[in-house]
Amino acid sequence: MKYLLLLFLLGSCMGKDVPEPFQDSAPAATSANLRYMGKYANRCHGCPQGPLSLQISENFTYSISGHLTAIGTYRWSAGGRYLLLSRKGLPQIRLSVLPDALVFESTKDTLYKLPETRHANMEIPEIPAARWTLVELNGKATRKIQQEDPFMTVSADRSFTAYAGCNSIGGKFTIKGSQIEFAEVIQTEMACADANLEGPLVQALTAADNFIVNGKMLQLRKGQSVIAKFEALPVPEKVR
Repeated sequence: MKYLLLLFLLGSCMGKDVPEPFQDSAPAATSANLRYMGKYANRCHGCPQGPLSLQISENFTYSISGHLTAIGTYRWSAGGRYLLLSRKGLPQIRLSVLPDALVFESTKDTLYKLPETRHANMEIPEIPAARWTLVELNGKATRKIQQEDPFMTVSADRSFTAYAGCNSIGGKFTIKGSQIEFAEVIQTEMACADANLEGPLVQALTAADNFIVNGKMLQLRKGQSVIAKFEALPVPEKVR
């Protein structure tokens, strides 16, 4: 009887794929701290195919060089386990994401993350004090939606004020590496006929947990998703 039960259990397991423990969620190294970004290379010494390197960039683009050459954009799979690299006219490349390594699903070849070169004078990520104009919110462009473009003004003491058409918004934020937290976010409570971006902007600020700033572009992110984009633009003459 025990023998028959064992055969039944084995048969039921072989009839379907058993998910791996972390199949439905990305490893911690690839979430809010953005550690998946950077340069990777294989550890092939004298192998027939030769060296291969992969650069995963912050603007959702990638480049591969070596015995395979490709450039394009990437996105995360729905479950967060895979990076999907697009190729024009060719099937996309699917990579399993491990802590400090990427694995090609088609060949099982592994690329290992290279150490980041950090100099003593390398600046810690910081949001420069400036007036940042909101240009995208939750994936949708915000320019010209309202008479005046929504904006956020950042001060050197990590306080901010923001405006999205009606009420004044303000508060403070803290930064630790690439992680960010907006705290003490308050706003006035005037009744407004046209303030369709005000609520979503406040929600984006309080939801953001990491950021990227590159020159005049600021991205606020939640995990791997960009929820707000700002540009440091000249202050309009009428409000100077």
